[in-house]
Amino acid sequence: MISGRLFVLQTVRITAGLILAFLAAGLFIAWGFFEVVSAQPNLAGFAAVIGTGFMVTGAIGATSLLPAVVLAGFAEVFRWRSWVYHVGMGGAVGAVLWIVGDPSGGADGVRPGLPVALASGFFAGTAYWICAGRFAGCWRLLGSGAGVTNND
Repeated sequence: MISGRLFVLQTVRITAGLILAFLAAGLFIAWGFFEVVSAQPNLAGFAAVIGTGFMVTGAIGATSLLPAVVLAGFAEVFRWRSWVYHVGMGGAVGAVLWIVGDPSGGADGVRPGLPVALASGFFAGTAYWICAGRFAGCWRLLGSGAGVTNND
């Protein structure tokens, strides 16, 4: 049995988690494009990072939405709440999309920038886990009693 209230709540968490995950990955990648750490505050540089981060977020969301939803679905069905799963799968999605994006590769067959793609995926997986992943499967009731849930 499932709890309709918890199912709707988890659906909202998943949606917010995916948005935050894409935003975390986009801001991480944008941060690397600009050198904003200095002794004097650089408001224009900070605004450029934020603006670019939002644009990169759209591209990341467009390319990784389907694999992210499939992996979140597996986590929900099997109640996988481990941060290792969510962070690892975020990195895997980032790496696979980076490798598939341009199969030419470098001299050793690995496309330059793979560590950045992995790290941005790890950030995305962490953001998703904080928002929704740690509650995966909470909408499924334990046993047959209607009042018993598995909220930990």
